[in-house]
Amino acid sequence: MAGTTPPPFGAKTKSGEQPHSRIQGYWRIRDHSLFPSLAHTNLLFFDGEYVELEQQAAPTLTLIPPAMFGPPEKVWTDKQETGIPGFSIVKHGSGEMVYIPWDVGSLYYRNSSPAHAGFMADLVDHLISGRRQLRTDAHPLVEITVMRQPDKRRTLVHFVNLTGHSDTAYFDPVPFRSVKVQVRGDFNRARAVATKKPLSLTRKGDYVSFVLPQLNGYEVVVLE
Repeated sequence: MAGTTPPPFGAKTKSGEQPHSRIQGYWRIRDHSLFPSLAHTNLLFFDGEYVELEQQAAPTLTLIPPAMFGPPEKVWTDKQETGIPGFSIVKHGSGEMVYIPWDVGSLYYRNSSPAHAGFMADLVDHLISGRRQLRTDAHPLVEITVMRQPDKRRTLVHFVNLTGHSDTAYFDPVPFRSVKVQVRGDFNRARAVATKKPLSLTRKGDYVSFVLPQLNGYEVVVLE
């Protein structure tokens, strides 16, 4: 979970700590082993409130508070590094929980920084031990939803092509071809509903793979 309201268990904040006022600073990545998608990124920009967590022996992410804004020859000259952690991972029951003491969701909503998206994706991958339900090379503007239907013994994979969406308008989407998809599960056949074509499946480990030949506005693949 993320935000300035700590969970009722696990995460340890400073005694009586209230959210700090909004600041504009950075979070420094000190250990990239947890963040493979940020291998070449050292700083995440920050603009908002945060709750100060208790000190950690070797925090992976630490706060850099605001530095001098100008004049140009003095920018960054008063930079300070801190040991204030940017998140914590705690055991809970038979699993783990991640608490991020700042609102990374609203920050991404306002700015759409790829670094913040990679930060969250890598944390989710850590929690699920890298066992994503679906992997694909589809364009980011392709929305994919997996729906299991146990009573019908099938799984539906929905593809929505959002390239035609622009603010309040909608235009003909840009078609995509040869979209590669891997879905975790045990399936023997696949078919694309819109194009009414069967799709070849290949298996590797816990995943089956198929190629969607073409995606216009919408498609659904039935896996059985």
